[in-house]
Amino acid sequence: MSLINDILDAEAKGVEYECIVDPVLDDYYIGDAMKLQQVLINILNNAIKFTGEGGKVTFSASQRRKTKNDAMLRFIVNDTGVGMGDDFIPHIFEPFSQESTGTTSLYGGTGAEDNQINTEVAVMLLESKGFTVDTAENGLIAMTANAFDDDIEKSKAAGMNAHLAKPIEPERMFQTLYDFIFGKEDY
Repeated sequence: MSLINDILDAEAKGVEYECIVDPVLDDYYIGDAMKLQQVLINILNNAIKFTGEGGKVTFSASQRRKTKNDAMLRFIVNDTGVGMGDDFIPHIFEPFSQESTGTTSLYGGTGAEDNQINTEVAVMLLESKGFTVDTAENGLIAMTANAFDDDIEKSKAAGMNAHLAKPIEPERMFQTLYDFIFGKEDY
């Protein structure tokens, strides 16, 4: 669902999106699908967010090596976005890091919902259960592509009452809202 959202978001921005999959890839692999998906979706979201109209984002997946018991895959995301200087490269794995503060004001910061389609999906899911929904820039429940324990703690430290990871899991969202509305505070 998030990959589809990314593609739709790219189209809405006028960004060309291309996906290249090596035909030798197997149909499935065993591993931590959730974490891999979170990393790839986060990188794709950023590539689309920081690529202007008329730009291009390419996602490719290939097999580097395969043995009887394991395989090594390579995922590459290329974009024609703003890029980064050589001086910033040592900082790319620091949480919430961006090369310049001007980038944040132009493209949006990390942590707020930056994909209108994700907001629309959440609203439709809630309305289908009878909720009346008003959207807000800042709310009670954080919803981010990051679901590691330290991300959850950062959300709570920033004043959020709960944390949900994207892609949206409808039942988890409904349960979190139910618990919050009826006073259960152990998330």
